[in-house]
Amino acid sequence: MKGVSNADLSTTVLGRKIKLSVMLAPVAAQRRYHLDGGAGAARAAAAAGTVYGVSGSIGNSVEEIAISSSGPKRFQLYVPKDRAVARDGVLRA
Repeated sequence: MKGVSNADLSTTVLGRKIKLSVMLAPVAAQRRYHLDGGAGAARAAAAAGTVYGVSGSIGNSVEEIAISSSGPKRFQLYVPKDRAVARDGVLRA
């Protein structure tokens, strides 16, 4: 293996260039595994230069996630029967 010391791991996602071609997928209940939960994961994704997928049931509010890092985020929503709940989640995100 030769010549891989300067490998470019970047790619483009939805028109935005990211440094790492691996994104953090949405995971529910992250606070069960770490006190910072999704806020910590969002900071880690931003530090790695990649996208963080925000779960609708993460254990942090979307507002907490938004202020936790300036990195790119995508919101995952499973639409409940009550469309008003879905609308509120999208508007907050």
